[in-house]
Amino acid sequence: MCDPADVSDVRDLLFAELEAAHYPIREIEILSDSEEMVELAATLVPTNAKPEELDAVVTALAACRS
Repeated sequence: MCDPADVSDVRDLLFAELEAAHYPIREIEILSDSEEMVELAATLVPTNAKPEELDAVVTALAACRS
């Protein structure tokens, strides 16, 4: 979730964090869009994802929003 003005930057950050964690991305899309918030979602190429690694990506993204 991010501010509509930050969609481009957050999309780039999401891509960079997942790429750094070696998760190939099929696409990044907008799931919901309003004047207040935009929800982005990344669809990964099928892999053996480790939940703790994906949690680390989410934690890194949250730290960037602070």
